[in-house]
Amino acid sequence: SFILLGRTNAIELAALHLDFRGVKTITYQIEPFTIDQAKDFIRLIMKDVKDIDVYGKPYQYLLDYIITSIGGFFKDRQEAKNCQYERFIGYAPVLLSIAAFLEKNKNNFQRVLEDFRKDQLRGTSLVINIVEGILKRDKELKILPQLIEPTIKDRSQDFQNEARTLAYNYDEQCARVLYRCLNRDYPYTVTGDEAFDFAYNQGISRWIDEHPLLAGNKISNTVFEGYILARLITNSKYRGAIDEYISHST
Repeated sequence: SFILLGRTNAIELAALHLDFRGVKTITYQIEPFTIDQAKDFIRLIMKDVKDIDVYGKPYQYLLDYIITSIGGFFKDRQEAKNCQYERFIGYAPVLLSIAAFLEKNKNNFQRVLEDFRKDQLRGTSLVINIVEGILKRDKELKILPQLIEPTIKDRSQDFQNEARTLAYNYDEQCARVLYRCLNRDYPYTVTGDEAFDFAYNQGISRWIDEHPLLAGNKISNTVFEGYILARLITNSKYRGAIDEYISHST
């Protein structure tokens, strides 16, 4: 017997392949963390960060405030609120972004907490910071080293810098997620360099189904959906896709 771990789409394909080959296969879906498990997850990460007392009151008060304030973004019916909130706050990439925020402010927990309490808009900024942390992590830890760097290693330094900046930026990631929900290919070039864009698009087309903002062919929760639409609405080239997405969602 063996256990294979992976994202939903990858596991489903692997299970189909094994079943076709006559291997008895059972698939399990790992549920999101509960609130208490989410706090434990973050505390375990933060234990390795120098000069942070994860049992101290400033840390605990700030973490509690962050988790509670995020719940304020789910204000619809109680049943939907609980489901959406728990899936969002229990999602590992979200918790990694919260941990990164805490590490960045490790010497100012009390001040950050006071700022949040004085200005409710900072709660909105926090959620944006969390989503962008997920986008940044997906690029810097996955796409950049595994796809972009191998593709540009023999190119000029100027082009390498351009590709690193333009390819898989926040707008492009959000747009690719949106087009995936519409079951359409992303229709725009990235750098204008035909050789790079072809190789890059081939690689991204194989990865996009595993994007952390997606669950199957849908945006995984209302926070991600709101961020994507708000980010892209000001870019005229994506307006048609946004209108189509909204019309399908209503």
